[in-house]
Amino acid sequence: MGTKVLLVEDDRAYSDELGAYLTRYGFDVGRLETADDLVDKLHEASPDVVVLDQFMQGADVLAELHALRRSFSGQIMVLTGNDCERERILGLENGADEFLVKGVTFREVVARLRVLARHGQHPVESPTDNEAPHGDRDAGWSVDPVRRQIVSPAEGTVELTGLEFETFFRLYSKRGSIVSKEELALHVLKRPLIAAGRSLENLLSRIRVKFMPHMKREPLIKAIRGKGYVFLGSSSQLPPTELVASLGRDCARHVLTAATSLATPPWSTDR
Repeated sequence: MGTKVLLVEDDRAYSDELGAYLTRYGFDVGRLETADDLVDKLHEASPDVVVLDQFMQGADVLAELHALRRSFSGQIMVLTGNDCERERILGLENGADEFLVKGVTFREVVARLRVLARHGQHPVESPTDNEAPHGDRDAGWSVDPVRRQIVSPAEGTVELTGLEFETFFRLYSKRGSIVSKEELALHVLKRPLIAAGRSLENLLSRIRVKFMPHMKREPLIKAIRGKGYVFLGSSSQLPPTELVASLGRDCARHVLTAATSLATPPWSTDR
């Protein structure tokens, strides 16, 4: 039996053409036209390689790569119509094994799939007692990027739109570190910050408002003036000096205030 490939592509014509081509070269091809419940479907199909279209029904699968890599041991190839170098780098850093721009010949796709198949499987992280099977937990927050679900420490669900979730997850995945406005504009809004106007600020404002009913204290997303935004969900787990060191001296005062307002750390002498 040939290498099992699961092709996740919502463009049926492209999927049919590529799937038929791969079949002619001996691949055992399965197909999906939606990324809904993708982790569960990967477990059912058990492919050697999953080939993902980057944008499925308008959603960017790059936000889901981290969760896929945590639970899927096979190889991940992303196909995209976006030729932005930044996106390719983000995809590879977030767990993709290969990132190809559509327009590449199907023959090259075959060659790269064969290389991926030779690489074998990745180790899969086993969830700890404090982690959801398909999600991630931080300071009591449960985030499932595949199902796009956010559950507060009090078990309340935070409802976000697709664009809001992508923005939040970008911050959450780099929690404790500043994410610049430029990076958020390019990754989420798909345009430079200078062309985004106040769209980014308005987007973050809506996200903060939706988190407010679930927060007893200061919101977890903090604006660092002149720098960007930081998700402070893990600040209660870090000494303030470590958090400040990761963000830089010029924003130390802002972050220390936020960190100490979220929780009183066990090493504090002010008891």
